Amino acid sequence: MAKGVPNSDKDFGQNYKDPNVVLASKKANSKYYSEHMAEAAGSTVAYDKNLAAIEKFATGRTIKSLEQTLTYKSAEQVVDAVSGATLVDTHGYLKAILDAAKAAK
Repeated sequence: MAKGVPNSDKDFGQNYKDPNVVLASKKANSKYYSEHMAEAAGSTVAYDKNLAAIEKFATGRTIKSLEQTLTYKSAEQVVDAVSGATLVDTHGYLKAILDAAKAAK
């Protein structure tokens, strides 16, 4: 079973009504989540390893460089650009990093 995020069983999770589902961090529960994704979708790379590959790719890049990567025509091309990452939403993760970099600028 996944371990919930702090306070998910108290104030933080008070509006979440399904008692059978835990509000959890995919990263903190990488082993559990990765096993589920392997079973459900045939994933072969653990979630935390995917995130590490995305972080490694983005580290040291300029905003312009990240923007250029995100102009690729398909999500598959973005995944191919990030060596080691196989997440379907690699584009979304890079976009979040780009948005954070722009906000910090």
